Amino acid sequence: MDLQQGAEHNTMDISGQADGSNQKGRMTSTSEGTLTNMVVAGKMYGMGDVRFWTSSGVPSAEAHRRVGKYLVKVATPTKTARTYLAESLGEFDDAAGQSTTHPATYQGEAAIKVTSTSDPGYWFAVTADPSHRPLEAHLPGADMTFSSWNAVTPFTAPPASQIYGG
Repeated sequence: MDLQQGAEHNTMDISGQADGSNQKGRMTSTSEGTLTNMVVAGKMYGMGDVRFWTSSGVPSAEAHRRVGKYLVKVATPTKTARTYLAESLGEFDDAAGQSTTHPATYQGEAAIKVTSTSDPGYWFAVTADPSHRPLEAHLPGADMTFSSWNAVTPFTAPPASQIYGG
């Protein structure tokens, strides 16, 4: 996802299994820094830059100690790619109001494009097959693309040398 609002630029990239069992995400914000999260074998690993930690209320000296290290916790139910998509499409419905559907070809495959009737700047595309895998969503100022569902090589836990010990 790429979102530009005035001077603020945010990006998000999530890879892994759609069910959330093995995934990695990187979120970057102009004002709040960068956070990388990973879920592997029931544990969640999070690593941020100084700006991320200080914008989260961590004192500067501690934020500097955390840079380049993952904090570890037992994974709680996280937003999976499909959960995030469902929330995003719910926001789409709220913002777009009524919509129309059209057959389309997208990324070389048969697709269905759903467009807001009140604002054609709101649209998303899903595959035309019964799975209706999301392909792309567009809201004014934000584009989200979805590809290679469940095709990423599984992530492994970071080595002990990259784990923050506090």
